[in-house]
Amino acid sequence: MKNLFVATAMLFAVSLSTATCVAQQPSKREIRCNYALKNLSLTKDQQTKVKPVIMAYLKAMHDATDTYDDLKDKYKAEIKAGRLSDAAANQLFAAKWVADAAELKVKKTYAPKFKAIIGAKNTWYCMDLLNDKMSKILGEGKEK
Repeated sequence: MKNLFVATAMLFAVSLSTATCVAQQPSKREIRCNYALKNLSLTKDQQTKVKPVIMAYLKAMHDATDTYDDLKDKYKAEIKAGRLSDAAANQLFAAKWVADAAELKVKKTYAPKFKAIIGAKNTWYCMDLLNDKMSKILGEGKEK
């Protein structure tokens, strides 16, 4: 009975520590935001002011491309196998053009907000850094 109680307590402690580790992992948006902030030469005050703008920008960019990404996922098997139908390709074209227009609108909306806080040069670098691939952000490059 005592061993059962000890085993149950240990299992509970392990599950609790695992749950807190999972809950503390930053999201991809937070990782991308922190990467951009780290690589820009900004004061602490600028970083504090621009971080919520970056997070809102990343959410808006995700929302702008969400429909296209969902459609692309729907046809992923056909694309990979090379069996994409003309109708599906036309749907993908239409969704991509809508997503591109929405992305451009988001960029035009957020550029002045960034410029007001960090200036034009840092705005350009910030948007460029935010566009980097996750493999580059995480440092998962080619091994030499």
